[in-house]
Amino acid sequence: EKGWHARLRPFTEQFTGPYRRALLMLWGAVGLVLLIACANAANLLLARASERRREFAIRASLGADRVRLAGQVIAETLTLGLCAGVAGVTLSFGLIRLLAKLFAAKLPVPGLDAVSMNGMVLAATAGLVLLTTLLCAIPACSSLWRSDLTAGIQAAGRSVSSSRAANRTRAVLLSFEVALSLMLLVGAGLMLHTLDRLMRVHLGFEPEHVLVAGVSAPAQLETKEAKANHYLRLLDQTRSLPGVLNAGVSTVLPFGGLSITSSLTAEGIKDTNWRSYGIYLREISPGYFPALGVRLLRGRDFNEGDTAKSESVVMINDELARHYWPGQDPLGKRVSRSDEPKPGEWSTVVGVVESIKHRSLRTGSDAELYLPYTQSLIGAKYTYLVLRTQGDPLSAVSALRKRIHDIDPGQPVTSVETMRTMVVNSAAEVRFHTLLLEIFAGLALGLAVAGIFAVVSYAVSRRTREIGIRGALGATPTDVVRFVIGIAMRPVALGACVGMAGALAATRMLESELFETAPADPLVFAAVVVLLITTAVAAASRPAWRATRIDPAEVLRAE
Repeated sequence: EKGWHARLRPFTEQFTGPYRRALLMLWGAVGLVLLIACANAANLLLARASERRREFAIRASLGADRVRLAGQVIAETLTLGLCAGVAGVTLSFGLIRLLAKLFAAKLPVPGLDAVSMNGMVLAATAGLVLLTTLLCAIPACSSLWRSDLTAGIQAAGRSVSSSRAANRTRAVLLSFEVALSLMLLVGAGLMLHTLDRLMRVHLGFEPEHVLVAGVSAPAQLETKEAKANHYLRLLDQTRSLPGVLNAGVSTVLPFGGLSITSSLTAEGIKDTNWRSYGIYLREISPGYFPALGVRLLRGRDFNEGDTAKSESVVMINDELARHYWPGQDPLGKRVSRSDEPKPGEWSTVVGVVESIKHRSLRTGSDAELYLPYTQSLIGAKYTYLVLRTQGDPLSAVSALRKRIHDIDPGQPVTSVETMRTMVVNSAAEVRFHTLLLEIFAGLALGLAVAGIFAVVSYAVSRRTREIGIRGALGATPTDVVRFVIGIAMRPVALGACVGMAGALAATRMLESELFETAPADPLVFAAVVVLLITTAVAAASRPAWRATRIDPAEVLRAE
């Protein structure tokens, strides 16, 4: 038909489109953690291969060539990878169920509770285990290929240069781990800062000590007057509950997921811009604004005198007032929800309230028009009771249900929750993204700490003679600790520099997810660097302490 058009979208895009970015973020974080784990495993295998140089030299002297020795390393690595893969898959069955139960009810990801392991996932996992195992074996095989197998049991000749090459490779792998860990930590830090800023947004109302419940009028009440009397009786009884300070009803709640819009005509003003998109319409009762904690800026609130027989009145928020009457007093102005109002279709503005956030914490406030429920009840099918209590609002739930049941046993009470919960849930998508990055950043940091500990421990064991000689020449335990920690901090510092450069580039992908947070936030970067350096020092402190226990006399005697 002329004037109408259609746009087709795949059902999967409609269903999962809003969460595609979260899934891509998940894949990216998984990939980075996998690379860190590969670097860690490769480092450990390289250290093990260095320790087995004597064994490989003996095998070479008995006729084994480099291909055969490399095949032995790959076979041993595949065995370890297979055991790790089986253990990981077994553990994942329990973790998937646990995470689904913990987060499915709170996180807005469709189908999260139905996530399970299947044959395709197992096949992909098997292929990934094989690939990563081969990647982990490459540094050890490369070191073996470069080493001088003709040096014999004494490991003479080029074995020293081979050891130095292996040390450089281990340092590079450690720097790689640190760089990737820093990138994940920066991403998690930026999302945490975003979540904190969202939770500090000025809402325009006070969500603490507020309880909401769905109390739509029973179907048998057909007339507006009957429905209005029902809500009046409901409010009178609710306000008399112990601990309830005020109560009101509304057809739309902040962050409730429901929107009702209407066109608006202001008397004497031609405005087709907002009429095309409509303004947001709320039907409320007296007491709703005090119960929600919304400030009245001008005029008066609705009262019991605003009935179906009295003059038609409305209230507006300051956003709408600024648009239609900038610099003027909107009280007494007349508006209509009709594009071409007739004489009896005008309503008088009697009050102006502060604009509140209804749809999103990220966006600004909408232009809103408030109608007294006694004169409208357009959306009576969706009506919510709002209570402000003295203490914990959930403590009033049982008394509220009983009181409503006493008034009308057929009155349904649904969606009972606190307004604070609704505000927090409105940022559920950001919380989900933050949770993912926190989990993987924690895993990355743990792997980096393990890698630092392993590298420093191996360095101390290989340099026992050097440390003993330093002690014999007068080095103090503090000098030894500084020397050992320096072994760790050089690759950590290099990795931190590379990681910061990578994070500056990677966080641009998070820019659309951030709120009042710069992708290159200096405080977040500084905090992550301090955290990484602190954990690196802590990881190296244990091997450093063991180095101070080396007895120079025993070392020299062994020589």
